[in-house]
Amino acid sequence: MPKTQINEAVRKLRLALGDTQQQFAQRLGLAISSVVRYELTSAPGPAVLVRLANLAAERDLPELAEPLNRALLDDLGVFALNVASRLRHKILKAKGEFDQLTGTIDPSSPEAQRLYTAGRALQEALDLIEDLGPELQ
Repeated sequence: MPKTQINEAVRKLRLALGDTQQQFAQRLGLAISSVVRYELTSAPGPAVLVRLANLAAERDLPELAEPLNRALLDDLGVFALNVASRLRHKILKAKGEFDQLTGTIDPSSPEAQRLYTAGRALQEALDLIEDLGPELQ
């Protein structure tokens, strides 16, 4: 969602509540400079978006709650993809180390069975993450 729509929703919410920027900042527990920034240039982060969307919903302002919720979902989606990408890289590294380690263990030993089980779990986790899509590569 374009920042300008989020900025406009923040401003409209403040005005709908009849707040000055200072009152709005106090209501949300923010610095006034943050309110000014959110109304003019920057989108709030997920924690503030939740508070804004909840406030709009509590005041029965769905036309303002909806774009704020949409912006929150966009932020969370990007966050989830970043987390999944980082997990993928860590699992690939662990799997590489696992593959090296299994070459040094006697396949008939009890430790080998536990290692093979762990290896299958690593591969399943990697498969799940890679199912999310090519944007994680």
